[in-house]
Amino acid sequence: MRAGETDIAVTVKNETIEHLGKYISEELKHIGNLDMDVILSDENRVYVIDLNARFGGGYPFSHCAGINLPEAIITWIKGGKVQMELLTPVLNVKGYKDISVICTI
Repeated sequence: MRAGETDIAVTVKNETIEHLGKYISEELKHIGNLDMDVILSDENRVYVIDLNARFGGGYPFSHCAGINLPEAIITWIKGGKVQMELLTPVLNVKGYKDISVICTI
């Protein structure tokens, strides 16, 4: 992150962060997108530094990695069932913001 904006990201699987996300989801019972910024320490401790009920600057990287949350939300609004492929990221996708989002696998 730089100046509050995500410029570079890579999709990884981190069970500590995943557990935290599920915990926050269950406790807040928030409906919709919730952008969460965290810092992961060298000891694998996670510190939440920001929560925003919106699509944050890092979302384009999730989208590049195969997450299509806008389509999932529209499907839910229409009463449909969302296929897990829409919400499952491809790991090790690296994204860089330039004038537009650039993704590499």
